[in-house]
Amino acid sequence: MDLTASRATAPQQRTIIAHYERVAPLIAHNFPHVPLVFSYYPRGLGTEPTFSSNHDELPKTVPHITATTSSGSHVYPGCAANTILYFVHTGAVGVHSWTPAPSDPDAVGFARILLKPIAGGTQQQLREALLACRSALSTHALDAIPLYEGPDAALFIPFADAPPYEPVRTWLKNLIELAIAQHEQLLVPRAKPHEQRTAPRIEVTVSSNAPGQHSRLPYALTGEPDLPMVTPFDWSELDTLHNGAVTATNASDRIAAKGDLFATLTAQLAHQRFADVHDA
Repeated sequence: MDLTASRATAPQQRTIIAHYERVAPLIAHNFPHVPLVFSYYPRGLGTEPTFSSNHDELPKTVPHITATTSSGSHVYPGCAANTILYFVHTGAVGVHSWTPAPSDPDAVGFARILLKPIAGGTQQQLREALLACRSALSTHALDAIPLYEGPDAALFIPFADAPPYEPVRTWLKNLIELAIAQHEQLLVPRAKPHEQRTAPRIEVTVSSNAPGQHSRLPYALTGEPDLPMVTPFDWSELDTLHNGAVTATNASDRIAAKGDLFATLTAQLAHQRFADVHDA
């Protein structure tokens, strides 16, 4: 793939670069040395992205991380501020990872639940879906960090004991299946190939909890034309913070007011261990 094949306009590209100059240190602080995947929009913002993840040749200044995925062993750029800025200058818009523990790309640092409105699903439904997932987690004495992705959302669940991915994914799958059964008029699993969905619902997926299966990182940008930031927020803001309101053009105001909120919320949940859930 031609890494320079970004169709963002020149002003958009300047805005993207300026944003990451501010937030790259925050991303690197929260996810040190994890493998990164970058999204590009060669057909313009608002279209389907392409992804660049592993590279045979990386600059010596970019950390190299070797990880084994379902397709074999690959070299990924490691998360550092200079890594992010290098790829953004090649036209990258989004920064993704499977959020492993910094010491082991095969072990979970943050488990993730991804939520997406489908078939006309509303933002009110999305808020209700976030609360439904939080309630499901609370039955295991767990909590999660909510993030708005404009128009989607995610929950990041920190685990301090760096468990392997397979049991975490299996546990999450069972957890979400139970939540869907309890909220059939709100939640649905990912559609099967060629399956049509017509009722407004919130699609909930956990399949990205595997090496190589990535999602957006906090403070990264989505590829929508107005460049929303993946915005961590406190649960107390659920009804007051508009999904998509924080963008590359105004994110500095949010960060000035809240600081590194993702790091703050992660520290509050630093006691969470998957072993406590799995052994219960």
